[in-house]
Amino acid sequence: WLSQSDYIHKVLKRFNMDNAKPVSTPLLTTIRLSDRDSPSTEEDRRLNGKMPYASAVGSIMYAMMATRPDLAYVVGVVSRYMSNLGRKHWEVVKHILRYLRGSKYARLIFGSNNSTEVEGYTKSDYARNTDNRKSTSGYIFTYGGGVIS
Repeated sequence: WLSQSDYIHKVLKRFNMDNAKPVSTPLLTTIRLSDRDSPSTEEDRRLNGKMPYASAVGSIMYAMMATRPDLAYVVGVVSRYMSNLGRKHWEVVKHILRYLRGSKYARLIFGSNNSTEVEGYTKSDYARNTDNRKSTSGYIFTYGGGVIS
């Protein structure tokens, strides 16, 4: 098995989220981020520039690439707003960090069954992006019960 619980603990500590209340999902279905949530004035942009948004998203992305494929969709969503983030975008990143706090001991397990089958699944959210009506699709492949892609 592979786990990044120590890394996730360090990330949570770095962003002062190590004592935050954990949540059970990486993104609420009621949340829809948009460009309209971005700041409209220069003063708001300056204030939002002080948030460690890019650093937090990058830290979450590192965990996603190594052992946490469950974060792939939400990383894609919050990455869209790197250049013009608003307070709502930062709140969603903090929600993801709270999800990591509650699931920091999650791990990839390989060979959990004797199957040598490769299984694949795909999903798409038809035109969920409210800014340009584009869809986001995703996939997951498993081998022997463990995620490989």
